[in-house]
Amino acid sequence: DILARPKQWESLTQKGLESFIRMRLFLDDPNAIKQLVQNVSLILEYK
Repeated sequence: DILARPKQWESLTQKGLESFIRMRLFLDDPNAIKQLVQNVSLILEYK
């Protein structure tokens, strides 16, 4: 929803800001992508 209807940073609610901050923290974490790929691989392995 937040990507479908973009708003100016200043117009975002606290909840909207938190979503973008969490996404940024995830993208800045070098281990996060590796862990995500591992988790997806494990899930697909069990299907």
